[in-house]
Amino acid sequence: MAIAERQQANGYSYSDPVVALDETTIEESVERFDYFRSAGVITAGEYHSPAWCLSDEVRRRTICFELDDITAYRCGQELGCSAKQYQQAMRVVVTARFGYSLCTLCNDVAAMVQFAHTRQAPDDYAQALLLYDFLTLLPGNSNRRQDIMRELETRTCMPHRHCRHQRNLACYKSYFRFDLILKDYWKTASASDKLMFFPAWFWWNVTSILPLRPTETVLTPRHCLSVSGTTHRLTVRRTKLKGTVQAVQYNINDDYELYSFPVPDHIAKEIENYIQATEHCYDSDIDILFCRLSENGYHYTYRNLAQCLWKFYRDVILGKYHMTVPDCECEDLQDDEIMRICLGDTRHIAMISLMLSGGSPSVCRELANHASIVTSAHYFSNISQFLDVLSLHVFRYSGPQVFSLQGELILDQKTPVEGGYCFSPKFRNGEYSDCGMVVSANGEFGDCRACQYFLPSSKSIDIKMPMDEARQHLKEKTRLLRYALESIRNGIGNTDTLGMVLDQLQAAEKNYLHMSSLARYLTREEIENE
Repeated sequence: MAIAERQQANGYSYSDPVVALDETTIEESVERFDYFRSAGVITAGEYHSPAWCLSDEVRRRTICFELDDITAYRCGQELGCSAKQYQQAMRVVVTARFGYSLCTLCNDVAAMVQFAHTRQAPDDYAQALLLYDFLTLLPGNSNRRQDIMRELETRTCMPHRHCRHQRNLACYKSYFRFDLILKDYWKTASASDKLMFFPAWFWWNVTSILPLRPTETVLTPRHCLSVSGTTHRLTVRRTKLKGTVQAVQYNINDDYELYSFPVPDHIAKEIENYIQATEHCYDSDIDILFCRLSENGYHYTYRNLAQCLWKFYRDVILGKYHMTVPDCECEDLQDDEIMRICLGDTRHIAMISLMLSGGSPSVCRELANHASIVTSAHYFSNISQFLDVLSLHVFRYSGPQVFSLQGELILDQKTPVEGGYCFSPKFRNGEYSDCGMVVSANGEFGDCRACQYFLPSSKSIDIKMPMDEARQHLKEKTRLLRYALESIRNGIGNTDTLGMVLDQLQAAEKNYLHMSSLARYLTREEIENE
């Protein structure tokens, strides 16, 4: 193995190995440094400076190659090389890996500096692989260095594909409570407060429907609205770099693409109001929607958006609505509790909602900006938990067809049927098309228990059995979905099968949601006093 130098041609990259820290390698490293400095990627520092400042127009990062005297001495004793050689090797590694993101480059340098301090093999697979190649590049030798390299080689041979940690979402109730609080607050918020919290409002209302990454949200262009006929369209930036072999170009125009999506009128109106209100004070060194926050900044960043969300929690959710945030994760929440939401959570929620509302695999892939439809596999965990909370929210605030907004039963114009009441206007007028659209979890057509217009009387039916059937059916379809995705990943499946499984999952979701709402109602008083 060896450090691979990323060469770029026509926006794509290929690798040349760097096998020795000789004069030729150092000269090529200096040339690459000069090229990226002239391109504006390296904004400060000379080649042999102890630190370099880097920029990709979105963020600015500093990488530091300095080692203290004690670390330099121990490197010489244990690794068999001088501190100067160690630092020179770090510079060669960084210039060789230009074409990766700034975060990757910063993590690389941090891992090499940390290793100089500890001389211990890290547990992380990517760091172990990098350090093995890095030690191969270093001149000199020692017994301790050989022992470390054997340990690193062992760790790089371990399976690592399954080591990625899936996003740990907050309790699902928190998302619905956050939505209710934000909507209620926005109705009476002052103009200045709306300007302050608009980025958080925009993030929540856009990315909970359109699965944008947080950085893509921050990079929304200033003039992002257009009108096509009677429909408002929102233009956003999507990264080109996820799941591809494309090299990072370190500028917005080359690393991101513009996409346009229809948005509801009320979202477009809020965006227009924000643009008009900030027209005379707008200041940013790149073309993005949000204004920078202070004289010390260059433009609005991911960190600013995270601070805005934190401030909304502090001033509004906790200060105005007197909610509390539990110190630790919990499976259930009290009525006055809400968990903290991370900026990346809404993308996950949007994908679940998209799949359950009928989105095809290709549509989901396009909206999520994934390289493959199987990338979305991890979005389907805990679907039943999500639906449990959704059913409570629907029952309380939106209501199935037979409930009012407060969750109270609408009793007028009902039609008595076996076991309960039907609220379908078509059935009441002698038309049975609504009945023909109903399919139970067992595939039976016209089953009243699975119909959104049917409400049983609490004395006439036991909802527990059909509720258990619906839950089990939903779990089976979720397992089938994971199997279909895994088959495609292994090259033995096809998208047609995946589409059919998604259709079945969506039908199971609707049946489960309805049964859950009925179960919640039947714990209350009976429909009528008989």
